[in-house]
Amino acid sequence: MTGFIENRGVYKRSGKTRWTARYRGADGRERARSFDRKEDARRWLSLKEAEVTTGDWVPPERARRSFGSLADEWLELHTGKPSTVAGYKSVLKAHLRPRFGSREVGSIERPEIRRFVADLVDGGLAPNSVRNILNCMKGVFSHALEAGAIKASPAAGVAAPRGERREMAVATDAQVAALADAVPAEYSTLIYAAAYMGLRAGELSALRVGDLDLMRGRAHVRRSVAEVHGKLVYGTPKSGRERTVSLPPFLRDMFAQHIAPVATDPSALVFTTAEGSAVRISNLRSRVFRPAADGLGLESLRFHDLRHTCAAFLIASGAHPRAIMERLGHSSITVTMDTYGHLLPSLDDELTDALEARYRSVS
Repeated sequence: MTGFIENRGVYKRSGKTRWTARYRGADGRERARSFDRKEDARRWLSLKEAEVTTGDWVPPERARRSFGSLADEWLELHTGKPSTVAGYKSVLKAHLRPRFGSREVGSIERPEIRRFVADLVDGGLAPNSVRNILNCMKGVFSHALEAGAIKASPAAGVAAPRGERREMAVATDAQVAALADAVPAEYSTLIYAAAYMGLRAGELSALRVGDLDLMRGRAHVRRSVAEVHGKLVYGTPKSGRERTVSLPPFLRDMFAQHIAPVATDPSALVFTTAEGSAVRISNLRSRVFRPAADGLGLESLRFHDLRHTCAAFLIASGAHPRAIMERLGHSSITVTMDTYGHLLPSLDDELTDALEARYRSVS
């Protein structure tokens, strides 16, 4: 059925002629809208008929759904870690709901999203924070796309600002040893484990005695822990998959001595506080690591940098990027190269010398 425009007569109160445009949507149902001017009705009808023809048409009742309601659905269906979902909730509450929460999702356009991003930057928000907000917004629009509320995401192609890359801090072997001596005794092995195993803080804190196979010099990384609204929540490692990490003999011996009091209890946590409770990452960083590092003049070194330190040690030892990826639990080798590729040029001279030697050996 072709759309049409009809004259609805003159309204007594306004004295204006009312025009109604009607068309049939892709779902077979008729839709109508009234206008004060025939020209506006004709323009709207042409637009809707074009959308139906090209497949860009969205049922008006879906397009009228609010950004906030779709965000609620998206969070409810999100399968990410509790800490990730909690972060998104915080972003939505602080930044996205005030600006877009009540808006019809079909009315939000790309230029205003670019303006929103610019406002965040002008407000002094760090590039990484802006990126997190934009990623959250893109997640909601992706859900809106799946729900049939929009035909394309208005956030697609909107880029977050690039921040200056923080220079990666890496400790030396001597500095790792000094840190291990500077922290309370119950955390000494934890410092060595972070620097020579390359595990994330949450993976270290979630490690249990049953995860250690000291006879074979292996540690099985099966879970991670995060703080969500003050509570410890255990889940899978960040990559979503388990992995096995080999232990240097010195670290295997340290582990054997460290877990001796609980060695017969496979469910016991490997690392605990002096009182025997689980290690909270926030307390570990602020109350244990930070004072020790500052006392040694390592103000720029973060606990997470011990993971970078392990990667640097592996690269300096000539480890293949794939092996580094597996040990650190990256989702892909691209992540490994993006994070640590800048450390590889330091090996370029050795590679050049090796190529030269191969050529000389047959010439």
